[in-house]
Amino acid sequence: MQLTHFFYKESLIGTRDSENFYLIYNVGNDQTVMSKMLKEAPRLLNNGYDLIVGLNDMYCDNYHICVKNRQIDSKVNEKFKNTRNDIIHKQGLDKVMKSHFAIMEVEAWFLGMYSYLQKITDVSDNNRTR
Repeated sequence: MQLTHFFYKESLIGTRDSENFYLIYNVGNDQTVMSKMLKEAPRLLNNGYDLIVGLNDMYCDNYHICVKNRQIDSKVNEKFKNTRNDIIHKQGLDKVMKSHFAIMEVEAWFLGMYSYLQKITDVSDNNRTR
């Protein structure tokens, strides 16, 4: 089921009776993942979600501003990760919010294509998400 909201799409996987129940937001922009997570955290936690996970493309527009030669720079990678973790820590959300980075967005695309993900892996089959 897909529900469309203002600037993002919300997809439900499983049911509330499932062992694992997921709500996936597609905010459509790497710049807004953290702000959307922080904004939605109180509502999601109040509705019984245990963990909020953000997934960004590591090599986003901001990355290319920091690294002009379009090469991987481990120091910049660490800076991006540490900045996100510091924001989460300062908000006191360490135990309920995590930030992760995808490489070239492949992981994020698969999450957004749930029916395709079901075809290529057993991990996301309906029996495990109900």
